[in-house]
Amino acid sequence: MQVLESGLDWEEFDDRRGDWDEVYRRIKANRNSGRPGDLGSGNHFIDAVSDENERVLFVVHTGSRDEGRDLEGLVGSQGKFDKKFSEVTSWAKSNRTAIAEILQRKFGPLELVLDKPHNLYKRGDGTVIIRKGAVRLDTNDMTVIPSSMDGDMVLVSGTEMMSFALNGMSHGTGRIKSRGESSEDAQSFDFDSLRQRVYIPDGITDMSIRKENPDCYRDLDSCLGLIEGLVRVESRLTPIAYIGQV
Repeated sequence: MQVLESGLDWEEFDDRRGDWDEVYRRIKANRNSGRPGDLGSGNHFIDAVSDENERVLFVVHTGSRDEGRDLEGLVGSQGKFDKKFSEVTSWAKSNRTAIAEILQRKFGPLELVLDKPHNLYKRGDGTVIIRKGAVRLDTNDMTVIPSSMDGDMVLVSGTEMMSFALNGMSHGTGRIKSRGESSEDAQSFDFDSLRQRVYIPDGITDMSIRKENPDCYRDLDSCLGLIEGLVRVESRLTPIAYIGQV
């Protein structure tokens, strides 16, 4: 997960939808290329979001396509697994950096707010901590928790209580429906209304995002109630543009 702050406000970004379309085309050109700058499969996305002061930030949530499968066959070999896992996480960081550079070329200088992997593990003292779909969050450290395609997300900082959760925090609210259920329910979803609320490039069809429609995901505020005391909400962000299912 990566959050980048731009020098734009909401109106300035809205006047530059063509640049957002170009970012989409650049990301699409990198699909399955083996080059950094590939968004990845599944629910991975790039969002433009607006904060309470209408400043625009970019949230980058990337993932793999086939790299995880390479690790499956190495579970019984610690040395080979560790080496491959290190290679995959290094590539993931390079991938996020490449996407940030694409955004910066179109929207100008960007300030890095945070950059966190959400799949990692750590060995030590005879234990192994695995974080799958979760980031490490220490006291006063920051992370972002997205919800749905048109739902708010929050920047949060960890409190002293995070140690009781082994310093692990979810990187999103999570699904309430399987992808199969989501695809069926999407037949009645109003995608035209969604596109009025959130700018989505025309190349991203309604069919391609049917399994990621907002009804598939948990409500942000109900989830925040579950982690009360573990985090402080620093800023609430509203999606204004989306790239995904590339």
